[in-house]
Amino acid sequence: MPKPTETSSPRFYIDNSMLSDYRKCHRYYYLRHVRDWTSSEERKPLIFGAAWHAAMAIVWQGFNKLSEEKLLRLAFDAFQTKWVEEGGPENMDLPTIERWEPRTPMVAAEMLANYVRDRGPMLSRMKVLSIEQPFAVPLFADRDDIFLIGRKDARVIINERTLIEHKTTTAYKKDGGFKSDFLDSFSPNSQLEGYLFSELTGEKQPCKTIWVDAALVHKQVHDKFKFIPISYATEAMDAWLWETRDWVTRVLSEYERMDEAPAEATHMTSFPRNDWSCQGKYGACQFLNICRSIPNPSKLKAPPEGYVEDHWEPFDVLHLDKIMKR
Repeated sequence: MPKPTETSSPRFYIDNSMLSDYRKCHRYYYLRHVRDWTSSEERKPLIFGAAWHAAMAIVWQGFNKLSEEKLLRLAFDAFQTKWVEEGGPENMDLPTIERWEPRTPMVAAEMLANYVRDRGPMLSRMKVLSIEQPFAVPLFADRDDIFLIGRKDARVIINERTLIEHKTTTAYKKDGGFKSDFLDSFSPNSQLEGYLFSELTGEKQPCKTIWVDAALVHKQVHDKFKFIPISYATEAMDAWLWETRDWVTRVLSEYERMDEAPAEATHMTSFPRNDWSCQGKYGACQFLNICRSIPNPSKLKAPPEGYVEDHWEPFDVLHLDKIMKR
């Protein structure tokens, strides 16, 4: 990831995932977003989530244009294609199904059928403005080289202009379908606040409300969906912008410290570890083995055993070339 300078080039792009990773642990940010390393183990939630987003793009764009049969077929085809692209297994034999449940294509097929049936009345009266729209907006008024980037799942008109953000979760509760901590996680939520910031600064007719489109992923329950409407006051958006600029400034200072590190250093003198984040809600950090055994990973030319290089290029992934001049 190139560092920004006081000139217009090179540009520095940062998204919500990068900011969240930096807040969680500076060393995690370095390993994932500077070195582009990731665990070679299966990433079940990310793979299923990406595939579900691909299916949702078909459903929302095609609902009023296609028969239900064709819509479901194309949506599931999109799910399967993305599933394989992201590293999901093509051969779903019984041991593989047991290892991946509930995040399997079979569960997704049941969910899609119920989703179209459940969302049908609303989808039939909405107007689609855009699907999977990338954005890149400057974060600082006096800098033209630091951008917040991302991709909005859907921009639609449902009574008013509204952003749709698809989310999947296995956080199941018998009463209501979704655990309260999942529902409460969207306010405050820096990702959603960033999306609204991109609307207010980058659109002539901005969306001022977000609906989180939650879908439960469960081994047996395949029909739990919930819209979670979110909006923010102007003061909250001002606070988000100040905090985001502050975090980005801290990220940039780490790059400077990295450049100034002594060549003979036995440990890293930038991007420090945060041992409070080694164990989290979903288990151990994927980089725990590195932090336990390698004090100075900056000396490594290649990822250690158990990790792979997974370079993320925003212009390729988000197609930012369509909305920005190089």
